[in-house]
Amino acid sequence: MAPRFHKLTVTDIRQETPDCISIAFGIPSECREAFAFRPGQNLVLRTRMPDGELRRNYSLCSSPLDGECRIAVKRNAHFMRVRFRRMCRMGVDLRCRNASV
Repeated sequence: MAPRFHKLTVTDIRQETPDCISIAFGIPSECREAFAFRPGQNLVLRTRMPDGELRRNYSLCSSPLDGECRIAVKRNAHFMRVRFRRMCRMGVDLRCRNASV
């Protein structure tokens, strides 16, 4: 399946270390196949900024056997500083591109 962006809902946020959080996404049933992943793959998150679009890659940190899609985000990451910390909370929908290598 060709990569494309899907609307995913934040279902869990964990403070993993003082400078890192992990974020889990709910995968709608119609997107399950697109978000089946292997170790080493990543997700691309997209957001709109006043001066254009911002995309960032994040490694998947959950196991494909866990049944969840979870990324780790460091506090010093540009996306985290600029926009993510304000908008990322439980129940928020984010645009994510299906897993790729």
